[in-house]
Amino acid sequence: MVAPRAWTHEDRFHRTQLMLHDKLMSKNALMRFQGAHGLWELCVRRDHHEMLNIEVLRAVVQALAGPGTSAITCTAVAVWSLCATAPLRQKLIDLGAVKELVTVLLLNFSGDSQGEPGRPSEPEVPQGHEHSEQYAMLNNPILLRGYCIGALAVLLCEPRGRQHMSTLESGPGQEVLRQQVGEVEPIRWLALVLYCSCDKPQTAKGINFDVRQMAAQALCNGLSREPFGRTAYAQAGGVPLLGDLLHSSSFEVQHCAGVLLGLYIRGGNAELLGSCTGQLIGDLVGLLQETVTQLRMHAKKKEDSEVFMKVDVSKEEYDPEQHQLLQHIFTQGAYAMWGCIEAANTAGVTVDPSDVSKLLASMEATLALTKAADSQSPLLAITAAVAKLAAREDLAHFLMEREVYVSLVQLLQRNNIRLKGAALAAVGNLALHPCPSSEDLAGPHCRQLVECGIETELYRLMDELRKAVTAATAFMEEKKGEQDEAKRQAEYIMHGIAAALMYLSTYTCVRPTQILEKTVKMLQVTINSEPPMHEAAMFASAALWGLARDDSNRHELGEVNALEILFPRGLQQALSVATVTEDTLKSVGAMEYLMAAVWLLLYDDSVVKNLAAGFKAPKRPSTVKVKEKKVDENAMFAVNRHRQQPNMWKSKFSKLRKTVPELWQDALALVRRFLEESTARDPLRDAPTARATPWRDAFTARTSRARFIHGPRDSLRDVSTASADSPARWSTPAPISR
Repeated sequence: MVAPRAWTHEDRFHRTQLMLHDKLMSKNALMRFQGAHGLWELCVRRDHHEMLNIEVLRAVVQALAGPGTSAITCTAVAVWSLCATAPLRQKLIDLGAVKELVTVLLLNFSGDSQGEPGRPSEPEVPQGHEHSEQYAMLNNPILLRGYCIGALAVLLCEPRGRQHMSTLESGPGQEVLRQQVGEVEPIRWLALVLYCSCDKPQTAKGINFDVRQMAAQALCNGLSREPFGRTAYAQAGGVPLLGDLLHSSSFEVQHCAGVLLGLYIRGGNAELLGSCTGQLIGDLVGLLQETVTQLRMHAKKKEDSEVFMKVDVSKEEYDPEQHQLLQHIFTQGAYAMWGCIEAANTAGVTVDPSDVSKLLASMEATLALTKAADSQSPLLAITAAVAKLAAREDLAHFLMEREVYVSLVQLLQRNNIRLKGAALAAVGNLALHPCPSSEDLAGPHCRQLVECGIETELYRLMDELRKAVTAATAFMEEKKGEQDEAKRQAEYIMHGIAAALMYLSTYTCVRPTQILEKTVKMLQVTINSEPPMHEAAMFASAALWGLARDDSNRHELGEVNALEILFPRGLQQALSVATVTEDTLKSVGAMEYLMAAVWLLLYDDSVVKNLAAGFKAPKRPSTVKVKEKKVDENAMFAVNRHRQQPNMWKSKFSKLRKTVPELWQDALALVRRFLEESTARDPLRDAPTARATPWRDAFTARTSRARFIHGPRDSLRDVSTASADSPARWSTPAPISR
C-alpha cells in the first residue's frame, strides 16, 4: 500500500481558508461567527496574505453586509488586518469594501454612546458554550463601529479608496443620511461626520479609543489628501457641518474640524464656503472664546504646579499634553477665522457685529494670557483678522467704538515683526477710510487715533528700529546674513509706519515739536538709507506735507529748519531722475510730495529767516535794467518769482493747502498693497503643524504623516516612517484566544 502524502503548509492553509469560507457563508449565526473569527486569526500574520484566495476576499467583503453583530465585528477586524498589505488594499477596494464599511457604519449609527445598532437582533449563543464569552464581548455596537472606522481609515490611504468616498451613498444607508443631515447630498464622507458629531464619548470597556476621535482623524486624513474629495464634500453642502463640529466636547474633534476649515480657506477653495461664511465666522469665534478660557485655566494650573511643585489633590492636575492640544486648536481656529473674514470681504458677506465683539474679547484675552512665543502665532492671525475687518467701512466705526486702538498700541510693543506689521495694517486701514469731504482730507477716525497716542507709539517704534539696525551694522560685520535680515525687517516695518503716519497727518491739528522733529527724521532715514526706500520716502514726504498744512506746525518746522534736510539730499536725488520709468516712478512720487512740503514751508517767515543767511538779498528794481519778458507762472523756482504780487502767492498757497497732490491716489493704491502684503497668509511658514493628524498634507500632499489609534489592545503608534500613500505597519486588534 502507498501511504498518503503529508500535507504541506500551503495545503493546510488552502484547506483551512476553504473551511472558513464555507462557515462564513453559512446561514447559521454561530457558524458565521466561527468563520469570521477564524479569518481574523488567519489574517493577523502578514505572511499569510499572499496565499489568500480571491474568493475568500470576496466572501469577507460580502460578510460585512450579512446579519449578526459579532460576525460583522470579526469580519471588520479581518478587513483591517488585510489592509496592512498594499496589493490586498487594492483588491478590497475593487471588491467594494469601502461601500460596505460605510453602509455598516450608517446602519449601526446612533448618537447615544450606548445606542444599539439599527440591525435586527440575532440569536445568542447558549450559556456554557465554548464561544459564549467571546461572542458576548464582540456583540457590542461600539466595537463594531470602531473596527469599521479603523479599517476604513486604512483604506483611505489609497487614492482609489478616497475616490469611492466622494461618491453618493445608495441603498438603505442613504435613508439614514437623509434623516440625520437633512437636505445635504448623501456623500459617503458624511458617515464619518455623523460619528464625529456624537454628543458623548463612544467608548466601551476593554478598549482604549473613542470612536469620535477615530472618525475625526479618518475624516481629516482622507480629505486633507484628496482635493477632489474636498470639492465634492463642499458642493454636497457639508461645510456647515464642520462648523458644528467646532462645538464638540472632544478636543480631537475640534482640532480636526479646525484643520479641515483651514484647508478650505488656505488651500484656495474659499469660494466653496459660499453663503455659510458668516455662520462659520460665528462658530470659529465661539471656538476661540472657549479655547482661550481653557488655556487660561491650564496656564493657572501650570503656574500652580511650578510654584508648589505639586497641585492639591482636590484640584485637577496639569496635563501638558492636553495644554499643547488646546494651543494647536487655538492656532488652527485663529487662522481659519482669518481666512473666513478675508473670504467674507471678497464675497461681500455681512459679518455680525456681535461676532466682531467676541473676536476683540478673544484678542484682549490672548494679550493678557501670556507673552510667550506659543501665543504669538494665533495672536498674529487674530490681529490680521481684525485688520481685515478694519478695511470694511461698516465695521471700522464699530471697532473704534470698542477702542480697538488700545490693543493695537500693545501689539506694536511686541517683539514679533509680523505681529507689528499686522497691527500697522489695522491702524492704516482705520485711518484711510473715505474722507467726509473733498476739502477735508482727514478720515472719520484719524482724530481719535491721533488723540489716543498712536503717532507717539509709531515714532517710538521707528526709533527702536533705527537703533536695532545701527546695532546690527556695528556688531554683525561677520554675520552678513543676520545684518541683512535685520535691515529687511526694519525696512518692512518702516514702510508700514510711514504709510500709517501719512494718513494720520491728514488730521489737521497742532502737533508737539517732538512729533514734527521725528517726522523730519523719518524722512531723512528713508531717503538716506542704502538702498533708498522710495515708497517709504514718498509716504514720509506726504506726511510732512500734511503736517505743514497747519500754520503752527509749519512755523515749528521752520524753527527746526526742516528744509536743511529736504534740500541737500532728497531734492538732489529726486531731481537726478532724468526719465520716468517703472523703476524711477517711486522717486518721482517722493519728489512731488517733497516739493509740495517745500512749497508750504517756504511760505512761513521762520523758514525764510533761516534761508536768508545763505542768500543775498536781490537788488532794487530801480537800479537794475531787466529785459522785459513773459514770466512763466508754472515754474516753481523761476528767477523773477519774488517779483510776483503777494495776492498771487496767497491764492496759490490757499489752493495748495486744499488740493491733494496728483499722486495721492497712487499713494493710496500703494498703501493698500502694503496692507495686503502685511496680512498676507503664508501657511507653510506661519501655520504650525498639529499633533496626531497630517495637517501639512494640504500643502505638500506626499510628505504628510499621520498618527492613528489602531485598535483596542494597541497604544498610540507613530507611523512617521510611512509614506503618504501607505499605512506602513498598521496595528490591528489581536484575535481572542479560545
